[in-house]
Amino acid sequence: MPASENLTEIKAGLAAKRGQLDEAIQAARDGVKNRPNDPVANLLLGQMLVAKVCADEAEAVLKNAVRVAAQRPPRTEGALRFLRQREEAGAGRRSGSALAAKAETAETPEAFVLAQGFEQLGDRQQAEKLYREAVRLAPKNAAILRRFSAFLVEADPAEAEQLLRRALAIAPGDQASRRTLAATLAARGGEHEWEEIARLLENPAADNPVTTVDQRLQAILLARRGSKANLTKAQGLLEKLVADAKATTDGDRLLLAKIYERDGKTDEARAQYIPLVSKQRPAALHLALFIDFLLRFNLPAEAADWLGRLEDDPSAAGTIPTLTLRARVLKAQGKLDESRKLVEDYGAARFDKLTDQEQKTQLALAVGRVYSTLELHDAAEAWFRRAAQDSPKQFAPLAVALAKQGKADEAIELCRQAAGAGDPAGPAIVLASLVVGKDIHGDKFPQVDAVFSQAIEKSPENANLLTAVANVQITRGQLPKAVELYQQALKIRPKDLVVLNNLATILAETPAARKEALRYIDQALEIGGPQDALLDTKAMILVQDGKADQAVKLLETACSHYNPDPRYPFHLAVAYSRTGEKTKARAAYNQAIESGLEDQILTDSDQAMLKQLQEEFK
Repeated sequence: MPASENLTEIKAGLAAKRGQLDEAIQAARDGVKNRPNDPVANLLLGQMLVAKVCADEAEAVLKNAVRVAAQRPPRTEGALRFLRQREEAGAGRRSGSALAAKAETAETPEAFVLAQGFEQLGDRQQAEKLYREAVRLAPKNAAILRRFSAFLVEADPAEAEQLLRRALAIAPGDQASRRTLAATLAARGGEHEWEEIARLLENPAADNPVTTVDQRLQAILLARRGSKANLTKAQGLLEKLVADAKATTDGDRLLLAKIYERDGKTDEARAQYIPLVSKQRPAALHLALFIDFLLRFNLPAEAADWLGRLEDDPSAAGTIPTLTLRARVLKAQGKLDESRKLVEDYGAARFDKLTDQEQKTQLALAVGRVYSTLELHDAAEAWFRRAAQDSPKQFAPLAVALAKQGKADEAIELCRQAAGAGDPAGPAIVLASLVVGKDIHGDKFPQVDAVFSQAIEKSPENANLLTAVANVQITRGQLPKAVELYQQALKIRPKDLVVLNNLATILAETPAARKEALRYIDQALEIGGPQDALLDTKAMILVQDGKADQAVKLLETACSHYNPDPRYPFHLAVAYSRTGEKTKARAAYNQAIESGLEDQILTDSDQAMLKQLQEEFK
């Protein structure tokens, strides 16, 4: 007799929770075998395959789930409870609002769960289509609106915000939607948005008083924004939370440590780690973060002492992250050969014992990444080569390792072969990143150009590809070609902030095109809010148009955040110089140089302005 639907789900779920993915997958396969036309059974198997990183089979199974789901009416919440994102629904139910609870427990269409499966696979186009179908079928489900908002927040922050406002209109007492809206507004970054964030988190509603959760979120958002004033306010909020033993969490101490570190207060930062790692049974993650902290401040001896405790933790012993820390400690102690041997022995002792090919591939990739962290690219190449031999789709890390060693011809040929064997867009994007990163030089351009041309011919609608190749053209000074490619990408993704920003930057180089440049950057600012990179671009258009006085405030805002891009203080120095504020100009110029301006890609106008400043301040 066929296993029941619920028993199959329960069996697979229990196995997955125990970490026995093979058993879970087999249970899910049994479910599909017994109920081949049940979308939930197919979906369950797809989710398990995603977890096992079996992307191709997972995609096929999830597509079949979509096909069979289209032939059936929507299922109820009860049938899908195993696969739902429980934290989403749980957050809403804990709000204490009856309306929010009703919205969370409304009927959930299968499209919603399918969308999350395709999102995990990286198929954003199919995921978005299914999310929109889920919203159409359940327009008053706050959980679906929240989840779709999170999916869209980077690609289309304006629509993401609208979805959250709809969720709050449906469930005004829903704290999860309120806090998510605050986080979304923070990404836009404008003063108006921050005023609303303060209202949402400091005075949310009469029946929902400010909680430690609100204060914690506000501290996180302020820290992410990063200006001196915001970091100071975040620090104050966290210090209050840490002082309250009943309210504080380990995460409060970790974030406070990061803020202290940003401000150069290493002793204070260290003081936040000590209570976490000095517990009788400290969390492995906290030990690892503290060891990383010590290594970043060149304290390998002390890091080694704490690493011993981490290696004594059964949950951390023998893992790749712990191996990476031990290898870094040895390197910091000047024992690079010993570090190399440690990593090699780790990989060799495990690789031959594995029988599952996918596990072998993942181990080879992991060991290769450890070597890359140590900048031992020759050793990384050997392990990445194993992975690529068993799984040709894993060509990218090998190409990078080859290029890092000056083996550009081999890297290009590897990407060329990968392009011939499948979708050429991926290999072309890898090559583009290597060119922009200066790992492949000018004498190899004809070879990479052939790969770019083939990829664009076969994938003319791939916006990522078009943008990557446009970036290459900028590094070569081929600005008209870059503009053409960016404009093609913009037709595909009209709200792409990076493309809009880069287009504005390039067009501003030509006086006749500055009005068009201003139009592009204003469009980007309308979509994404006053982000630092966008403010910098608009300011430089104003500077080039003879309006340096209007540019100063924009650049001061861009430079007020922690550790700004070196080009921002450089541009501020130019604006100060042109408004006659020479002392401020010199200080901003020195900041830019000290921050690594020489490593940045500069436009022709930037290079000319840099020469002027060098003459002025020599």
